[in-house]
Amino acid sequence: MGMPVISTNWSGVAAFLHEGVGYPIRVDGIVEAVDNGANSFEWFKHQRWAQPSKEHLKFLMRHVVQNPGRGDAFFIYAFTIAKD
Repeated sequence: MGMPVISTNWSGVAAFLHEGVGYPIRVDGIVEAVDNGANSFEWFKHQRWAQPSKEHLKFLMRHVVQNPGRGDAFFIYAFTIAKD
């Protein structure tokens, strides 16, 4: 039923994604956006964003695979919050 959400614990997402409804990835630091060619946009210049922890992401992904029913519990709780 519910699909677990894993997302960086930063900016607007952090307002509604918490450990009760999903898997926020820890942030290792704030980095300046870099121009990496075709995937870059002019408006990213001089912007800063969160650098997610790769180790924490790996841990969370393993946890999701090892605990498949957890997504349903997150879904039910998040749905209850949203409808209120």
